[in-house]
Amino acid sequence: MLRTRLHSIFAVLLVGCLALAGCDSGGTDAPDPETFTVTVENVGSATPALKGGAFTTPVGASGPAPIGGGDSYEISFTAGPNEIPNSGMKLSLATMFIQSNDLYYAFESGGLSLFNDDSTPIGQNGAVNVTDQINLYDAGTEGDQVPGEGADQAPRQSELNTGPSGEGTVAEVTDTDGDGRLENDGFDYPATEDVVEVTVESTADSESGGYAFTVTITNVGTTVNGEPIPLSPGSYAVHWDRTPSGDDVTYPGHAPGAEAGGGIEAIAEDGRPAGALPPDSGTPAGNHVETLQGITGVTVPLSPGAYAVHASDVSFYEAGSEAAAGIEAIAEDGRPGEMQSMLSGADGVKRVDVFNTPAGASEPGPLTPGSSYSFSVEAVPGDRLSLATMYIQSNDLFYAFEPQGIALYGANDQPVSGDVTDQVMLYDAGSEGDQEPGVGLDQAPRQSSLNTGPSGEGTVTQVDGQNDGFGYPAPSSIIRVTITPPSTSQ
Repeated sequence: MLRTRLHSIFAVLLVGCLALAGCDSGGTDAPDPETFTVTVENVGSATPALKGGAFTTPVGASGPAPIGGGDSYEISFTAGPNEIPNSGMKLSLATMFIQSNDLYYAFESGGLSLFNDDSTPIGQNGAVNVTDQINLYDAGTEGDQVPGEGADQAPRQSELNTGPSGEGTVAEVTDTDGDGRLENDGFDYPATEDVVEVTVESTADSESGGYAFTVTITNVGTTVNGEPIPLSPGSYAVHWDRTPSGDDVTYPGHAPGAEAGGGIEAIAEDGRPAGALPPDSGTPAGNHVETLQGITGVTVPLSPGAYAVHASDVSFYEAGSEAAAGIEAIAEDGRPGEMQSMLSGADGVKRVDVFNTPAGASEPGPLTPGSSYSFSVEAVPGDRLSLATMYIQSNDLFYAFEPQGIALYGANDQPVSGDVTDQVMLYDAGSEGDQEPGVGLDQAPRQSSLNTGPSGEGTVTQVDGQNDGFGYPAPSSIIRVTITPPSTSQ
C-alpha cells in the first residue's frame, strides 16, 4: 500500500548535506514549517424518509385508478431495521375514503413499526394483517356531508377542491357510542376493517442485503348508505421512528390536532397523492408526493478518518491494488487507528494522525450532516496532504484525494487556500461486496460486528456515480474539504 520511489544518489546526498550543520547549499536555509488548518464538512442532508412515493395502479390494472371491492394496491420496497443507529424504521401511508368530503385512512402519525424489538422484520413468516393499526381520519379541511350522498364528495363534486368549510384540524374518527360504527359530525361510517385490509410480508433480499417488503392494501368491499366505497390512490413513506436527538418522526401533514398540510388535504378531499390542481381551482391543496421527495433519501454520515503529511513519492493507498489493512479498516468500519499505526514512522511520512471529534463535540463520533471535523498540519513546500473517511452507508466505500494526495503549496511555493473538494473522490476498497446504501445489513450502522460482509471485488477502484448497480451522489453533495493557509489559520 505504501510505496516509496527510489531517490537518486544525488538527491540522497543533497538531503544528507542539508541536514549537516556546516553544509553550504548556496546560502539558503530550509524553510520553517507553516501551519495549515484542514476542515472536513458533511454537507449532505438529513432525510428521515428512506423511501417514499405514491401507489396509484391497482394490481392487474394497466393504469392509475381507485380500487373497488376485492381490488388491491401493492407497495414494494427494501429496508433495514435502522438507517442510522437507533433511528428505527416505520411505514406510513394515506388513502382517501372516497365517499366523503375529506376522510382518509392512515396509520397513527408516527407510522407502523416494520421491525420487532429484536430487529427481525414483521411478516417474515408470512403476511401479517396490520389493519388494526389503520385508523380513519377527518382532515378538517371541508365540512362533512352525508357519506355516499354529498354533492361535494369526489364521485359527485363539480370540480376538485370544493366543499363547505371544515373544522380546521385533523381528527381521528372513532366509535363514540360503542355500536361498532364510526361517528363524525353526526354521520356514521363503517368500521375500518369492514372497508380496508392492510397486510405486510417480508423476506431476506440478497440483492439489497436487507429485507424486501410487500404491503398490500385491499378494498374489502362494503358500502355506506347503499353506495360502494372506493379507495383512492395514495402516498407512502418508509421513514425513521425517531431522529438522533430522540424526536418522533411523523408523516408530513398528518398529525391529529394540527392542520392537514403538505398534500394530505389533496388526498383526503380528492384522492390525489401527486399532481397540481388546475389553475382555476382556487387555493392549491398541495402535493404530498412532492412533500415526501423533499425529505427522502439516504442520510450519509462520515466516519472518523486518518490524514498524513508526506513527501510526493508516498502513496496513501494504491488504486488498482488490494486495499491494505489501514484503508480497509476505514472503508469498512470507519476505524482510522490502523492507518495511523501503519504509517507512523514510515519513510517520507512526516506526520500521520486521526480526526475523530466533530466541532463542538466532547468526544469522538461520526460526522452527521451539518457537522465538521477540523485539524491542523505543519508543512513546507513540496509536502502533500492525504486523508480518508468512510462513506458510512456502504460496505467499503471511502472518500480520499488521489493516492499521492494533494500539494499544500502551489506555484512559486504559495500555500494552497480554499475549497479543494474537487480533488476528493469516492473509492470502493474492494474488500467487501456492495449492498444497497442505507439498507444493507453488513453496512456499519446495521452490521452485527466489525469486518463482516460479502466477499469484495479485490482491488481499490474509483466510484463515479454507479457501483455494482447502486447509485451514489457526487462527492461534493456529501463532503466538503477546505484548507486555510498559514496567513489566516494561526
